[in-house]
Amino acid sequence: MNSLCVLFLLPFQLAGHATLIVVCHNWWYGRLIGRRLTDAVQLIHLALLVLMPFLFVPILWDQYPFVQLIGQYYSYLSLAGFGLLIIVTIVRYLRIVPSEVVCLGWEHLNPQSYLGHSGSGPGWRGRLAMIPGNDVLHPVLRRYELNLGSLDPLLNGLKILHISDFHFGKTPTREWYQAVMRMCGLESPDLVLFTGDLVDGLAQHDWIPSTLGHLSASSTSVGILGNHDTWYEPKMIERRLRNIGFQMVGGSVLQIQLRGKPICVMGNELPWRGSQPVVPEEFKNQFLIALCHSPDESTWAAQNGAQLIFSGHVHGGQIRIPLIGPVIMPSRYGRRFDSGWFRIGKSLLHVSCGLGGSQPVRWCCPPEVTMITLRGSGHDQSC
Repeated sequence: MNSLCVLFLLPFQLAGHATLIVVCHNWWYGRLIGRRLTDAVQLIHLALLVLMPFLFVPILWDQYPFVQLIGQYYSYLSLAGFGLLIIVTIVRYLRIVPSEVVCLGWEHLNPQSYLGHSGSGPGWRGRLAMIPGNDVLHPVLRRYELNLGSLDPLLNGLKILHISDFHFGKTPTREWYQAVMRMCGLESPDLVLFTGDLVDGLAQHDWIPSTLGHLSASSTSVGILGNHDTWYEPKMIERRLRNIGFQMVGGSVLQIQLRGKPICVMGNELPWRGSQPVVPEEFKNQFLIALCHSPDESTWAAQNGAQLIFSGHVHGGQIRIPLIGPVIMPSRYGRRFDSGWFRIGKSLLHVSCGLGGSQPVRWCCPPEVTMITLRGSGHDQSC
């Protein structure tokens, strides 16, 4: 292979190499349980991402014949990875939003108007959050209507607020989250659904009453925990949430009353905690909602009759590359359930981009909260 051909193929090989590493990372991250094992696998994938491109360097082929053999095979594999990237990206753009979903638009929330400052916090994280183009401090409120033909008339107009993945830490600050929750409370939701990953430290347990308390005081609130919560005293987090009025359904099924109608909510915190709950026979004819921290568990929820499924965990990727979309997605399905609405069998799945993240970086993927209004009749709008 001459040098001109090598240079021509190199960008495609590098893109394909990165694709293969990311696919492997996403697959493993969707299965890991322990924090140390998770961190170790991330470091391994980072090392492979940086070191394996040296296999493409012809100079090393001349000095080390075994490198040439491995490099040639991996070159072909990387080109196949580039082809995979193109195919997956095209399929993603061809994705059809379920016909029941009506997009009412979105609006920027402005917590800074409450605070009088950015809410970025101290240190390098705060400075990183302030870099132009970083959306981590600029949340949006997305609005949808769901046209569910079989909806009970008493539930028509019911407003559901889906929130997820706060990751309380140093950036954004507690005051920033308080301001966002105040603005959410002004929407007067009937039902608040939280799908996990609340804290990224023991010290942040104290943030719970002054943030989520703004919602639970006036709305029926139900939640589950996520994988990060299992690292920071999950039972204590559950207790604090219950103290402010949240009903926790991890690994269980709960019946609540809204507008005089029974609604069942079941929670799934796998693969990190608990088990898949069994829906009692007497609940199966009721309106059933499933909370799954990871969208990987959405198939289970659909098979168990959930009309609506709510998930988080993947953060929408946090960084979305123009034309390509999200890259790092901690799911065994890769980018299939990145964010927004999906149909799984007869169920509708909503995956939130979340409000926070362990790392204060978001590009073309702002933090979000979602307001969903249930309707019993069709509309002409589509998303």
